[in-house]
Amino acid sequence: MKEASNKNTITEPAVKVSNAAKRRKRKKKKKKNHNVNHNNNSLPSSPATSSKPQFPFKVDALDHCESPFEAYKNIDIFLQRYAKSIGKTKGTLSIYDPYFCNGEMKNNLNKLGYMQVYNKCEDFYKRIETNTIPDYDVFITNPPYSSDHMEKLLHYVKNMVLEKKKPFFLLLPNYVYTKQYYKDIMMNQLNHILYYIPIKFRYYYQPPNWVNKKKGSSALLKGKNVTSPYHSFWYIYGGNDMKNNELIEEYFNSNMKTMMEKKDRKMNYINRIEMLKQRIALCQSISEIPYELRGELDTQKKKRPNPRARKRNRDNNSNNDGCSNSNNNNQKKNNNNESFQTRYNNAKRKKSVKKKKKIYNFI
Repeated sequence: MKEASNKNTITEPAVKVSNAAKRRKRKKKKKKNHNVNHNNNSLPSSPATSSKPQFPFKVDALDHCESPFEAYKNIDIFLQRYAKSIGKTKGTLSIYDPYFCNGEMKNNLNKLGYMQVYNKCEDFYKRIETNTIPDYDVFITNPPYSSDHMEKLLHYVKNMVLEKKKPFFLLLPNYVYTKQYYKDIMMNQLNHILYYIPIKFRYYYQPPNWVNKKKGSSALLKGKNVTSPYHSFWYIYGGNDMKNNELIEEYFNSNMKTMMEKKDRKMNYINRIEMLKQRIALCQSISEIPYELRGELDTQKKKRPNPRARKRNRDNNSNNDGCSNSNNNNQKKNNNNESFQTRYNNAKRKKSVKKKKKIYNFI
């Protein structure tokens, strides 16, 4: 007992954690919370069916992902405007989605007030062959990414939807517009399609509970409930040019705060910076899509030069305005007219070190 009482208790000094380490921990926690709970509204509150439905066709487990509620909420302003233009309301507007996953699409639109939604577990392509597609006012869908579903969908949109002058809302990955089949099929409509692109966030998709983790999305093996393999956005067409202009007007009017801004406002962004400030942007052509969100195979996608390079380009352009006949000015013009790609490639190369010439002194 004496020996135990005589022993001195050793207390280890507390390790001080730096502020930088604390910030790194906070960032890691934010990333985990962002991946798991991206947005309470963007995920379905409860699965539509707990058991796997019996599909009358072959399916790929990787295609089973439900679109988030937020995606349908973003196009609500367009659906309301179109319903008014044809003399209908939310409750009477009929919507058709041919691709069935777990039935959550219908629940999401019902929450927004759209009660006439047709989304059943049936073979869409057999319906096309037998010409038994139900009547609808608006075509909304998020197709499977595998096989040739994208091409078949675009063929149907071209042959049926565009001929009937019906609006469509297609939630597709950002690489679709770069594919050759998209350009060939939608050749006559490329200049009329709108692109509704999330800038400040990203759409996350949730696989149903009955999806096998090994056969389904790789995110399930990592313990995640949602997945987002590609940056996706809406491909929109109002049915004709007049309806398209109405959708554009509705978007910009909803973003303007005062009536004075609405009167003086043109139906486009002032510059690229204003577009990137938006939470979700409406691009009226492919060329307006921000390069950060373009598809990987986009030939026009290029890295934006740094501030020094942009200043140098401005100075070079201003020098090009003043023309002169001297050889020195002509050489400057040739150097200034070099393409951005050549200047970018030259900057990536390592600077060549000039070797000093040997000097021999003869006595």
